[in-house]
Amino acid sequence: MLIDDLKSRFPNLSSALIDLYFVEVEKIYPQYYGGAYGVTSKDDEIILNLLAHLISITEMQTVPVYEDEKDFFTQTMYGQTFLHLIKPHFGIIFT
Repeated sequence: MLIDDLKSRFPNLSSALIDLYFVEVEKIYPQYYGGAYGVTSKDDEIILNLLAHLISITEMQTVPVYEDEKDFFTQTMYGQTFLHLIKPHFGIIFT
């Protein structure tokens, strides 16, 4: 179950905090990422980091204005990991 995986993956986020915001962020995460949970391990890791980020941002209880999407995601370590995971990786290029 997604909520249990989230609690297991990020034990530093309190279970009470996750319980409080999970239903809300579970509904909106597809607006940020189109993958489905439980299909691939890469999608699972991306979605778990995205949810942790959204919960952390929601907990901050402020409504900052972000210049762009990157600013929004760099506010937490989970958002930074999310950005890293979704960017294309082309490997090493030898010249």
